[in-house]
Amino acid sequence: MAAPDSRAAAELAVYLGVISGINSGCMSCGGAELGELPTIVWQGTFSAAAPVHGTVGVGGVAFAAAYEDGKGWAVSFQAC
Repeated sequence: MAAPDSRAAAELAVYLGVISGINSGCMSCGGAELGELPTIVWQGTFSAAAPVHGTVGVGGVAFAAAYEDGKGWAVSFQAC
């Protein structure tokens, strides 16, 4: 099992955000089916002590992820 502040846990939070956004149609009408998990590219040094940034998917959608003890990873996407 991955530690809550690990890179694996952060990647899970990113994937869940992507899947939720795609399934809901990015809060508009409709949605899409995700056939495979997109590629995550992390920028800079990964650390749970400070927000981390990266891109996800073919289009390279930018995101930021921040870890908070007791709450886990919060991910925000610069999309839609």
